[in-house]
Amino acid sequence: MPSSEEVRSQAEPVRKRLLRRIREAENGFAVALVMFVMIIMALLGLSLLTVAAYSWQDADRTRPSNRAFDLADAGLSYAHAYLARDGDVPSGTPPTGGYSSGTITMGAANSTFSVTIEKLNTAAYRYKITSAGNFQASERGATRNYTRTLEEIAEYRGTLGHFDAFNYVMYSADGDISLDTGWLAVNSTRLAITGNLHAANKPEHPTRGNITLSDMKAAIAVGYLQVNGNVEAERDATLRSRTGIIASSTNTVTGNLTAGGNVSISAETAVAAGSYFTVSGSVNAGGNVTMAASVGGAAGASVKVAQNSGTALNAKGSVSGTASAWIAAAPSVWVGNGTQASSLNCDGNVTLVSDDGAAAGSNTRVYGSVNARGNTNLRSTGDFLADPETRVYGSVRNNGSSTLYSHAGLSSSNVIINGDWQHGGGCVWDENWLGYIGVSGTHSDVNPNIGATSVASVPDVSMPQPDWSWYRTMAVAQGHYYPGDGDPSNGSPVTVSNFTIDGDPSSMWVAYVADDLVLQSVIYNVQKKGVIVCEGDVAIQHSVQFQANSEYQVIARGDVTHSSWATFNPFANDTVFIYTNGTHDHNSDGLSGSVTYDLGWMRDLQGQITANGNISAPVSGIARDASITYKTPSVPVEAWPIPFKIHSFREI
Repeated sequence: MPSSEEVRSQAEPVRKRLLRRIREAENGFAVALVMFVMIIMALLGLSLLTVAAYSWQDADRTRPSNRAFDLADAGLSYAHAYLARDGDVPSGTPPTGGYSSGTITMGAANSTFSVTIEKLNTAAYRYKITSAGNFQASERGATRNYTRTLEEIAEYRGTLGHFDAFNYVMYSADGDISLDTGWLAVNSTRLAITGNLHAANKPEHPTRGNITLSDMKAAIAVGYLQVNGNVEAERDATLRSRTGIIASSTNTVTGNLTAGGNVSISAETAVAAGSYFTVSGSVNAGGNVTMAASVGGAAGASVKVAQNSGTALNAKGSVSGTASAWIAAAPSVWVGNGTQASSLNCDGNVTLVSDDGAAAGSNTRVYGSVNARGNTNLRSTGDFLADPETRVYGSVRNNGSSTLYSHAGLSSSNVIINGDWQHGGGCVWDENWLGYIGVSGTHSDVNPNIGATSVASVPDVSMPQPDWSWYRTMAVAQGHYYPGDGDPSNGSPVTVSNFTIDGDPSSMWVAYVADDLVLQSVIYNVQKKGVIVCEGDVAIQHSVQFQANSEYQVIARGDVTHSSWATFNPFANDTVFIYTNGTHDHNSDGLSGSVTYDLGWMRDLQGQITANGNISAPVSGIARDASITYKTPSVPVEAWPIPFKIHSFREI
């Protein structure tokens, strides 16, 4: 057994090794601890620097010169809002002399800005905006003005503008517009529209985008349909009128008629009445143009286009004009008038025909020149005591063949060209012993080489999209949120009866429905602005209004129907804004976001209708005069973002 001394001598090396390892571990821990402390101090230092930087920025922001810069920047936002503003000036069109806001106060009297807007390029919707911000600060007992001025070249609308659709009294993004005054024998409905109409289509639905204006009366009903503005149809445009007995139908489009497809204009009269359709501006068609006026007896019918100065009829297809009568009538088809020389230009054929019965005097006239890349056929025919006439007051030039035809019974039938007659193909003259063909200018078999017709196209108009969450937040805050079951597709709508729009007239009253909505026995309060927002379809039924001058809005994702047998509006001067983007397709039929608005409610109506689908105004009652006048919708900029393209920005 080893002695104690031997044990100690054997343990000594182990003890030394343990002590050495402990010292090494302590040294490593000390290094780690030091590094940890240094990292903490570095983070604290960085935080202090960040806080100091932000504090410096906040302090710098309060400097008077920077306050003036912020005011100038606020003025630019004000200018953007003006270009899409509510009011008498249509969006994006400041007066010819430009616009000056004057001094506008922002919160306090010492914080103001002033804005001027100058048109640079009207076609491109480009403007120069100059905004001067002014901040007054008291320094050492004296008041000092700090002014910063910003200049911006901005482009609004065009392909960027989400508010383009709001410039039309009725706009359809992917549907048809159909306005009908009704046919009932005793329904002498008159419809007047002041504003522009636009119907477009999406590539997946190329047959949509038609506009149909109908004033088709029966028996003793008197008709009247007038559009004080332009009519723009991406597809076809159809304008038609008809009268029965002892009645009349007067119809007018005061602006231009533009269609990407065909244009058809007709006026038809039975007897002892008159049916008239007039387009004062130019007619431009991407397809064919057909004009026809037909008369029974003791009446008059006419189709007249391009009646204003500088107007014309232009078509990429063919043009046909026919005036026909039976007895004691005088139908007419005119391009231009006695004081206005309007030309007829087309890429296809031209056929102008005047055809009379007995004791009538039909006429087809062009008060300018005819230029066609195809053939030209001018005919005048008459029977007993008829005096039909087909006349061109300018020259006739066409690349194809020409035919002049004048035949009459016991009447004088005339085909007259007051200018030159040139054609590339052959020509045919054919007149009988009472007929007459006359060419005042030269007649030559020379191809005039008519080029492609220049036709104005339907403008590309974009549709706005609202901020649904903004409206929902407003409704929740006001206590007008209706969740329903949250499913607009299951046929279980939110039904509200005796729904009265109320609230503070100085603020916006908003109701939001996360479902379909049916309104019954609706009473509109005339002093309030009510906004109804719905994620599904909206149906307004059995509604009654007891006072005039109501003002309300309907914003939906699905269809909006404002029509039923019990709808009654004895008062006038309502202001409405109806919008649906069609993102809810209840029937899954591919046609969503349509608006049906009872013609009986259009009594001195003001406002604007924007729809993804069809817009129609049926007549569900009798003897109603209706009108709708364009008014820029009053919408908050926060809920309808304004897109701008900024070309340049600088401080001056």
